Amino acid sequence: MIPKKLSETVVCRPDYPVACTKKGKIRGILSESTFIFKGIPYASARRFHKAEELPPWEGIKDALYYGYTAPQLVHTIAADERFIPHYYTVEDENCHYMNIWTQSLDHGSKLPVMVWFHGGGWKNGSSVEQFAYDGEMISKTCGLVFVTFNNRQNCFGALDLSSFGKEYEDSVMAGLSDVVAAMRWIQDNIGAFGGDPGNVTVVGQAGGAKRVLALMQTPEADGLYHKAAVGSCAGECMKVPEGITRKQIARRMGELTVRQLGLDYRTVGAIEKLPYGKIVEAVNSSEKLLKQEIPERFRWEPVADNQYIFEEPFQAGFRRETLKIPMMTGTSFGEMASNARVRTGSGNKNTWSESYTQKLLEEQFGSRARSVAAAFKKAYPGRTVADALFIDRMLRGKLTELSMKRAKAGGKVWNWLFDLESPVDGGTVAWHCSETPFITGNSAYMEASFIAGITEELQEKMMYAWAAFARDGDPGSHGLPAWPQVTEDSVPTMIFGRKSSVRTDHDRDLLHILMEEA
Repeated sequence: MIPKKLSETVVCRPDYPVACTKKGKIRGILSESTFIFKGIPYASARRFHKAEELPPWEGIKDALYYGYTAPQLVHTIAADERFIPHYYTVEDENCHYMNIWTQSLDHGSKLPVMVWFHGGGWKNGSSVEQFAYDGEMISKTCGLVFVTFNNRQNCFGALDLSSFGKEYEDSVMAGLSDVVAAMRWIQDNIGAFGGDPGNVTVVGQAGGAKRVLALMQTPEADGLYHKAAVGSCAGECMKVPEGITRKQIARRMGELTVRQLGLDYRTVGAIEKLPYGKIVEAVNSSEKLLKQEIPERFRWEPVADNQYIFEEPFQAGFRRETLKIPMMTGTSFGEMASNARVRTGSGNKNTWSESYTQKLLEEQFGSRARSVAAAFKKAYPGRTVADALFIDRMLRGKLTELSMKRAKAGGKVWNWLFDLESPVDGGTVAWHCSETPFITGNSAYMEASFIAGITEELQEKMMYAWAAFARDGDPGSHGLPAWPQVTEDSVPTMIFGRKSSVRTDHDRDLLHILMEEA
């Protein structure tokens, strides 16, 4: 995925390297010390139905290039392209593909396994969209198996057609069933890639974190993973007006889509054979029609039935069966409010006058401006108060609350905050996704993130912390100060920045003010 200079010859012979899975043999490549397998098929599915196991195959199947990615409803250049370069691929509903980086093909190696859930939620994104998702560096440096995968999204993964009979009662779970199928494939086959099926960690950022949390609320996935790390996720499920359920809204979306396609209860089966471009067109039209009936934003996501999947932990708490699973939670300093995305002011924020900064604070926070400024100075002493304009005020507060709830219920949780400022535009606070290349070891390829002498050191600390968590269930590791667990009363936070440190409840008052209604 990442253009890189090789120092050794890449090995790819007709019979080497080959991994023997339960369904058949797969050929990849050996790049220096790392075995790389791209585009491994892990399941198949009919449109709007749950994923199914693949049949076995004869001979050796090539896994030398990335497979199809899930179709997107809208195509745009990513808003953060200049900060984290993206990789654009061929889309198809047949997107059940997985990628693996490993240091061994020996069943006896028992390497820890890290499964990365890409961002984009249940709506968009892919396992190869960001250069940061390349797993070679973290696998090679930390001695683990790194896995990414694609699953069906948006209407192809969560269109509720249950109004049209028992045949489609599970259509809203299609994408989630892909995730479960991927995890089951890993459990059954990762030993062939040197991995330990008894030591699997699921890691999700943003929408990927939502999918990790959904997995934790899905009983069918129990036993398929052993640790979980979530970042930049608020768990915002679809907002619904009083007197209406999420299920009713999801079903209404399905009904509108079928009507837009000129189908009905008797002819709905034809929806499985229509060109997917027509489905996308009908869905986009139906979203606009639904908004006329229900103004709240529609979200593509599985709808809890309290059988296949239970309600989100933000609302309902975690299932008791998952409390034995250690967790990491965290966010970046700015997330979507970062000046990487928001053009508040004139740039060069670190040189703004006090009066100009105060003017912008009042424009943004109104009557809360002075209390926000005071709480910010207390939370981040010595820092320009202009950064209060670009601090996350949605995700961190909710994730710290969730972390304390889990700790109160008996779960182990470690919290972190990514806070490395980029020199771009005279100072850009950490933005949504900016921590990802530091975790995976790819920060040297992100020009806007790179600060000579700082980036490499911070990347090493973060990469080893996540690897330590995957290996032992505790992120305390190489070069870091002691990192206490979250308790029901307090949140010690490892702040990853130029000088990483742990601070406990440092921003509690600030978060309380930021989460108030304006």
